[in-house]
Amino acid sequence: NGTMSIGFALLTIHGDEGTPATKIGPLMGLEPRSLTRLLKSMEEKGLIYKQTDKQDKRSVRVFLTKEGKKKREFARETVLRFN
Repeated sequence: NGTMSIGFALLTIHGDEGTPATKIGPLMGLEPRSLTRLLKSMEEKGLIYKQTDKQDKRSVRVFLTKEGKKKREFARETVLRFN
């Protein structure tokens, strides 16, 4: 119930500390509009949630939900089997 881009995004997001939303796009080679659509889709599926950075209120960090962590592990195993 996911795409390759969702799987890659899940692998890009740090499991405990979250990842700034502005860092995900360049790591994946996505334009800001595409990244926005991807993150919105992932949020609607309950894989991630967004939270304002405590130190820099202008920045938004993306965190994995419990379901997101399960899907991240599945994506990791899939990549390892593929390799």
